[in-house]
Amino acid sequence: LDLLLVQIWCIITPYRGFYWQRSKPMTRQSISFTEPNDEWLKAQIDSKEYGSKSEIVNDLIRKARKAEQEKEVQKAAEKEAQKQQLNDTLKKMDDFLAQKENLNGKTSLVLNLGKANHDILRTVANSAVNALGEAVIVLGAEDNGKVALVARVTETLISDKLNAGLLVKTAAQIVGGGGGGKPDQAQAGGKDPGKIDESLAAVKELIRQS
Repeated sequence: LDLLLVQIWCIITPYRGFYWQRSKPMTRQSISFTEPNDEWLKAQIDSKEYGSKSEIVNDLIRKARKAEQEKEVQKAAEKEAQKQQLNDTLKKMDDFLAQKENLNGKTSLVLNLGKANHDILRTVANSAVNALGEAVIVLGAEDNGKVALVARVTETLISDKLNAGLLVKTAAQIVGGGGGGKPDQAQAGGKDPGKIDESLAAVKELIRQS
């Protein structure tokens, strides 16, 4: 056969370069074998590894299903780990808040949280604003070998010399990245986690001079 069409009722992933197409709106799939792939199928049969093309296709489907299931399990595990990390971080809020400073008359919380992603930093920043009221919050952390930065500045403290976008931009330049956002909230990333503390020191100096 020059063309073998297999209808699949489950979502699968590409395998060995085979072309696959999703039918909409149903989840039925189609795999069309081009001539090179058909030659590969024949070679597998000739090698006695498989008895027929349908046997090969069924094996590919099983492998694709298994790969998809493993991927979903991994996603679920990662989601649960992030949830646990957030809960563990929030338990330290009192310790974080105890490190607030008065910088040029402004209540400021500028911290390196160690390891955390942007979602966790935003949650901590929002909690800090709720607890401190009028404040400047800038948080940094390492996230999978890179840098995550988040800033919050309450509306009454925003000015041309002090806003969230300017704060994360200042920090991001030092850690080799960039970012931005609104005057009251912004985020950035970077490539050099080793310079997080240096970048936050620069942020503190900027607040002092504002």
